[in-house]
Amino acid sequence: LLYPLYYKTPAIFIASESPITAVQLENGPFVVMGKRKENFTVSQWRQQAGWPETYYMMRLKAKGFSDEMTCTKTSCLFTKGKTKVAFLAPPKKNEKNPTPPTCPDADIIIGYWDLSYCKAEHIIDKNALTKRGAHSITFDGAAPAITYVRDGSKKRPWSIKP
Repeated sequence: LLYPLYYKTPAIFIASESPITAVQLENGPFVVMGKRKENFTVSQWRQQAGWPETYYMMRLKAKGFSDEMTCTKTSCLFTKGKTKVAFLAPPKKNEKNPTPPTCPDADIIIGYWDLSYCKAEHIIDKNALTKRGAHSITFDGAAPAITYVRDGSKKRPWSIKP
């Protein structure tokens, strides 16, 4: 079997069914949003990222982790090079008719809402997650590479790509 000699670990992981996202900060913690403790999904992501120190957030908090990521009560903004990625807080459980979030100024917007009204280079919303499954974003080169489970190749996501 041949394995790739070079593999770049994704910086962002996005679960498809439950509102869990994670960001690997440069020389910093692995920030998990949406869970307060380890679960199978987070464990797999942490293993792929090399078991970094992990910080869990149930709801977004007004705390900056570094120059790379700052948060308010409704969103976090992650900056990698010239790319801005916005993470929107998911709807609260059992809330009837939640108010959709405003669209932040970002290149990539991630949220567990229907965000078809937003304008961005890439939008990963509940529609994209339902259609394509879990996503990951890798920063390796000029533009971010977005991959997802259901890419139409009918290969398992862990298959080696030729």
